[in-house]
Parts: sequence; structure tokens; C-alpha cells
Amino acid sequence: MANKKKHVGFRSSWKDYFSFNNRVRRGLIVLFGLMTAEIIALVYLHYIPSSSGAVDIQQFKKEIDAFYASGTTAKDAEAKNADSTIHNRSEFSPDKPGEKPKRKTAELFNFNPNQLPEAEWKRLGFSDKQIRSIFNFEAKGGKFRTKGDVKKMYAISPGEFSRIEPYINLPDSLQKKNQYATAREPKNLIVDIGIADREELEKLPMVGEYLAEKICNYREKLGGFYDVEQVKEVRGMRDSTFMVIAPHLLLKDTNNLRRINLNTADFNEFNSHPYIDNAVSGLIISYRKQHGEFHQVEDLRKVALVDAELYRKIAPYLKVE
Repeated sequence: MANKKKHVGFRSSWKDYFSFNNRVRRGLIVLFGLMTAEIIALVYLHYIPSSSGAVDIQQFKKEIDAFYASGTTAKDAEAKNADSTIHNRSEFSPDKPGEKPKRKTAELFNFNPNQLPEAEWKRLGFSDKQIRSIFNFEAKGGKFRTKGDVKKMYAISPGEFSRIEPYINLPDSLQKKNQYATAREPKNLIVDIGIADREELEKLPMVGEYLAEKICNYREKLGGFYDVEQVKEVRGMRDSTFMVIAPHLLLKDTNNLRRINLNTADFNEFNSHPYIDNAVSGLIISYRKQHGEFHQVEDLRKVALVDAELYRKIAPYLKVE
């Protein structure tokens, strides 16, 4: 009897969990209905293709093609109108692709670029920035000697140089001028390298204004030449150039040199000589302080770093008094 009551109690408890009143049942029915409708809609959208979608994509592609076509046509028309306007306003041919429009109003006339006024550069079609660059070059001592010098200017593009080159009143190069000058000189031209000035040196074959100036400056720094071979030490002097001019060089006086007094010269005087560097200059001063005055030039051999080769080079420029 007790078992039967227990079984009835369990069944009654089960029904309590799974039995609903009318209100709950209506809510569940509505919920299941919504879920079913959502599932049907998802299945419909996933598996049933839309016929209107394909039409829309094709139409979209057509609209894109039409957009690009209309854009290209507009650009062509604009370029055509621009070319027509430029042609009507300028007496020159249209610009090439990439060239600046300002060249349309440029003038071409014979000119010398040295100290050319700003207004004249503008007539040639150059911008303010380009003109400032050219003026800065001249302000630093720059000079246009040949057409090639103009071509080297970074402010002038290759295309601009080609345009103005025929109108530049400068020689193509100085080499031709030197060749003609050399041809007029006698074959037995001899130059005393110890006293020749810049104009005399320019008469030598393959020696122009620049190299002649370098030779004179180096001779002054040394205190004079005592050997023709010293000309090879000039900065910018190539071996091939020296071989050509060597037969035309002589040195009549090797004693007229400017000499440095070992006992009175200071550091700067020693160091100003091309053959004596900072280290050797300091050691000469230190040796003189420690050992007293030099008695003869040969005593310099006792100074550290003064080897036989260096002594041979600098001895002619030294004296002891």
C-alpha cells in the first residue's frame, strides 16, 4: 500500500513540471510560430535566387562602364580645348608631355648668360626659382665660359638647355681655343717654371687658365721650385699632361727659394709649408725647446718622423741663422 502511494506521488510531481495553464500555452504557440516563420524565411533567402539581383548587378556594371567612358571623353575634350587655346595664344608649337606650360610665352634671342638681368632670363621662360639659383652661382664667383657650363646648372633641365643652346653667345669649349693658341706658338716654346706668370703658363699645350693658376699658387706655397719634377705635385696635373709640357719647361735659378729659419719659425710657419704637416711641425718645436737652437740644417734629421725622403724634399726650403 505504501508503494502504491509513493508511485502516485511521483506521477503527480511529474505532471506539475510539464503541465501548463492556458496563458502559458498561448505564449508557447506564438513563440513556436515566430521561430517557424524565421526558419522558413532564412531557407527561402538562402536557397531561392533572386531574379532581380542579377539584373541589378548587370545594370551596375553598365553604369560603371558608362561613367569611365564619359570621363575619358571629357578629358579628351578638355585636352583638345586646352591645346586649341595654347595654339591660339602662342607662336610656338605645343608643349611636349611633361613640359611646363610657361614655355609657350618664352622668347628666344641671342644672349650671354654672364650677368644677364632677371628680366632677360624671364623672357627666355625661366621661373623665379631657377633665376635665383643662377644668381646664387654668380654671387659665389661662378662664371659661364662655355655652353657646357650652362648645361651643368642643376636649375636648367636638359630640355631647356637644348632649347636655348643655339642662342648662347659662348664657345662650345675652351679646348678648341687652346688648340688654336698652341698652333700659333713656335714648336720650341720654352717656359721658365720658376718665374713664369699665369699668362706664360697658359701658352703651354694642355694648360688652360685653371691649371696655370694652380701651378702659380703651388709654387708660392712652396717658396719656389727647385726641380721641374715638382710640377707633377700640382693638384689637377695629370701624368699625361706633364709628359706633354715637360719638354717645354726649364728652371734657370734653383737658389732663389724662400727659406724657413729653423731657430725662429713658429708652428704656423712650419705647418704652412706643403711638405711639413702638423705632427712634424710640433716635433720640430719640441726638439728646439729640449735641445736648443739648430746648428745646421742637417740637425733636422735628429727629429722624429723626419726620414731621408722627407729631409730631401724640405731641406732646400730651410736655413739656420
